[in-house]
Amino acid sequence: MNADGSDRVQLSSCADVGTAGRSANCDGPSFSADGKSIIFRSDKSETSDTIDSPFQIRTWIMNADGGDERVLFDTALNYGIRPWI
Repeated sequence: MNADGSDRVQLSSCADVGTAGRSANCDGPSFSADGKSIIFRSDKSETSDTIDSPFQIRTWIMNADGGDERVLFDTALNYGIRPWI
């Protein structure tokens, strides 16, 4: 994305439609101090872009360019808690 907000790029797969036509939720993104990784929370499945359950929230990590998206913790971190600190 440019500094003015133009040319935005979808990094995570959360925009894909999950079960029952509901999109997976992704929220709480945070960059690592070195800018190489992004951590976020999501209810999407660990093995596909569908939703396991709206009650199964995991903490995910990916490269800053959106690559190598994977589960970091099988549970969600609370809002405001950042593992980088």
